[in-house]
Amino acid sequence: MVVRCQKCHYEGPAREEKPTAFSALLGRGPRYQCARCGGEDLRKLQYCTKCGHVGVPDIENVREFSVALLFVLLLLGVIPGLIYLAFGGSSQDYYVCTECKGRLVLIPVDSPVAQSALEKKAQPQNLEASGKAGAFCGGCGQPVPQGGRYCGSCGQAVSPAVS
Repeated sequence: MVVRCQKCHYEGPAREEKPTAFSALLGRGPRYQCARCGGEDLRKLQYCTKCGHVGVPDIENVREFSVALLFVLLLLGVIPGLIYLAFGGSSQDYYVCTECKGRLVLIPVDSPVAQSALEKKAQPQNLEASGKAGAFCGGCGQPVPQGGRYCGSCGQAVSPAVS
């Protein structure tokens, strides 16, 4: 699990502390600590599948109002329903991307899907830096090696680069 420590801003794997027999009986799982300072205020690094941002997400509390809840509360009475809604009975916490504000689009950065997306994102930059990228495909946007006439990803013919 890749985390960021809120105390010392360390980014990397967390140190796992196995639960004791007593805490295992209570249903508590392992505790995680920062590998550098030992702090316990850790946040998981997340990858946004919508915009590609990697970082610690914001937590947004959203109040949702459902028709079924309204129907049940009206049958029980208006006053208990208003009390229930006033005390936040129907709120939900969501992790939100700090860049695009997307909800339900975040996955752990050490998951296989995120790792393959990050590798693909870094691959065109490596080709450009080495000078092997001659042009980019107009159909799929993937780099085409210098002197190539067809895209290796989609097979579309690539027009020669204009200098």
